[in-house]
Amino acid sequence: CPGDIGPPGTPETRRVPLRGGMWRYHPIRKTYETLSTGTTNPWGHDWDAQGELFFSNTVAGHFYYNVVGGHFSRNGTLDPNPRVYQMQEHHADHFHFDTGKGWQNSRDGAANDLGGGHAHSGAMIYLGNNWPEEYRGQFFTINLHGRRVNTETMERHGGGFVAKHSPDFLTSDDPWFRTLDLSYGPDGGVYIIDWSDTGECHERNGVHRTSGRIYKITYGTPAPLTPFDLRKLPAETLIALHRSPNEWFVRQARLILSERSAVARAPADVLRSFVGAMTRDQDRAVRLRVMLTLFSMDALDDEFFLAKTLQSDEAMRAWGVRRLTDKFPLDGPLGPVAQEPASAAKLTHAAGLIGPLLLKLAATDPSGLVRLTLASSLQRLPVGQRAPIALALVGRQEDQDDHDLPLLVWYGLSPVGDVDPAALVPVAQ
Repeated sequence: CPGDIGPPGTPETRRVPLRGGMWRYHPIRKTYETLSTGTTNPWGHDWDAQGELFFSNTVAGHFYYNVVGGHFSRNGTLDPNPRVYQMQEHHADHFHFDTGKGWQNSRDGAANDLGGGHAHSGAMIYLGNNWPEEYRGQFFTINLHGRRVNTETMERHGGGFVAKHSPDFLTSDDPWFRTLDLSYGPDGGVYIIDWSDTGECHERNGVHRTSGRIYKITYGTPAPLTPFDLRKLPAETLIALHRSPNEWFVRQARLILSERSAVARAPADVLRSFVGAMTRDQDRAVRLRVMLTLFSMDALDDEFFLAKTLQSDEAMRAWGVRRLTDKFPLDGPLGPVAQEPASAAKLTHAAGLIGPLLLKLAATDPSGLVRLTLASSLQRLPVGQRAPIALALVGRQEDQDDHDLPLLVWYGLSPVGDVDPAALVPVAQ
């Protein structure tokens, strides 16, 4: 997916293909952003209960935490940005094949003891209400050559996450088992789509076109569902669905409310009242769900937002940073995107208003997740305002060996050399 991005230090734009990584297109603002670059074949993604994005991949590691602005490792190629001197490695502490023998040698059962092989497709973080509790929040991905579903236990590690190998969820003896994706539905059961073929993506002939299958995996008998149409429900009922034990309903309600807010006045007052009524600790997850919906509806004014998010919950504070910086243009793979002078002046003024708060969080916030989000958000700020926040972040000695944070600081800081090289000196010191 090509994007128009400006090379460092020049006003021109040129088209650079996105080979690997993640991107997003905002259907209301009509804006495209390259969220991250690298990896090999990222063929599945999902969000955890805090709204953090993860994806599966082949060859260059199978599990990635999508830190916005990341430059991830690639299979035998360099990053297109010459100032990315080091790329981020995958976020698992293991591989599903013997890296010493190469990924090409992990087929035909050779890597069964390690997890099945190098190729993965599909991703699901189970947040449904049918499978046993032990599976909730686990990351599941399909191992193509291993004919199985791998299970990863996600743990917080430093500012981000690490995936630990857990027993495979299922294996198949069927040589035609070529599943591609999996997802949970409204009753909490999980659907798996199966290509059902003996070949793979690299084959040119002999591929079967009519042999696909769909499986459903449930624990016991799911609670019966009566027919429903969520799009016919009033806003108050959709808001109440944010308390559902099945994240499927939460996401559908968020989608519908966001669509309605794009064409009519958003029911933001009702949502805010809903948030205000949540004072008990057990409502933490629901508060975050509602805030993410308000975010997607663009229904958060700064005063209300700051009063509700900058509190003791690190997930809320991390999303607070994202909320404050989300409308600023994100750097492209090669650096800052060229802006018209008038737009650049408005962005510089707006960023100056939130700069003191971001600087305070960088210097004092106890959460590694918040600090990593700040490092990621450097790539949204005007280049001339990045060095002070970077200086505060690199002063946090607890992050010096973090998997991602030092690299994210540099990715955001490197364009400063084009406009104010002297500002880099205290950061280096």
